[in-house]
Amino acid sequence: MIPSKPKYKVIIFLTEDIRHTSYVVKGLLDLEKTGFISLDFRSMPMLFNNRIKIQNSQFIRTIKGYPWCPELVITSIKKKTKKRVGIDLQDWDNYFSHHSFQNCSIVFKRALTEKNKLFLEKEKPNFIKPFGPNFYLTVTDKRYLKNIKISKIKQTIAKVISNPSKIPNKIKEKFIETSKNTKNNGSRIVSENAFRYPPNKRYIFFQVQYYDWKNKHSKSINDYRASIIRTLKNSFKEQFYGGMWFVHDVHQDYKDCVTNVDTNKKTYDSFIEKASVVISTNGFGESIPWKLIEFLKSGSCIVTERNKHLFREPLTNNEVTFYNNRDEIINSCRELLKDKKLNKLKRKNAFKYYEKYLNPQASMKEVIESSFS
Repeated sequence: MIPSKPKYKVIIFLTEDIRHTSYVVKGLLDLEKTGFISLDFRSMPMLFNNRIKIQNSQFIRTIKGYPWCPELVITSIKKKTKKRVGIDLQDWDNYFSHHSFQNCSIVFKRALTEKNKLFLEKEKPNFIKPFGPNFYLTVTDKRYLKNIKISKIKQTIAKVISNPSKIPNKIKEKFIETSKNTKNNGSRIVSENAFRYPPNKRYIFFQVQYYDWKNKHSKSINDYRASIIRTLKNSFKEQFYGGMWFVHDVHQDYKDCVTNVDTNKKTYDSFIEKASVVISTNGFGESIPWKLIEFLKSGSCIVTERNKHLFREPLTNNEVTFYNNRDEIINSCRELLKDKKLNKLKRKNAFKYYEKYLNPQASMKEVIESSFS
């Protein structure tokens, strides 16, 4: 039953980010449809030197931008009170938005460890709360798209003013990227005989992207995921499907890791749906990965890397199977391939957890209500 009047009035102030923020917006749009909130869209002001990092137990403001923290102004109709709330969606737990630190009474942070939560609680009591994981969603709302475009213009101007010396390099990087995409039409590189349909047997699925970002973080994550691909291939032979896909060229260090599954979304989704076991690794900054949420949403049987970041509600062994090393991956996969009853129970619990805690609508409803508790 749709309420006759909304309980909260929400204004979302958008940055130029669309990848992470889409999850927040989708949740708010769904709440608007139910009548729980009224919703309006605005763009953030131009943001200068907006990044803060925790270093040696100190807050240090830097020249860099921080587009991952949209802000909400939430008004409780019943209480007639208003709060400004930041939703910090960055991968790294030691970076923050300066604007949210100055203007918000609460920040819900995606990447938050117990260590940093305790530190922040001493410095800014009752300011930081865990947001938990998110993932990308397609949002077509015209109000959202209009204000994202306005935000992009504003923040581009701010970047030019803040650091004009970087502009030539940015233009050069964009030109090189465009040239590479033109060369191969931006298509993804997979095995020549990549599968388009899942097999009719029990199998393990693990498919990841190669990150060509020319930094130590991307190399580290590529190396780690490649090691898991090799381990799974060696241990499970033809029961393993997946690997690493590339956009421009196959890197020589990972030629033995090229995926044997087509990356077409329909194919990818069907392999997740039919897989007996799916594998999840942590993201950049050891963050909670999007794939884990995709798998929970799909009701998959998941073997996932243990994660130090905080969920709003703890994820336990009832919903997933955690691993700390490659031997544990192998042992867990063997058990879950063999024990169909346990496999089925994990699937059921994974989906229930998603619906209760990670569905965008449920997630944003909890954020709004807990902001006033």
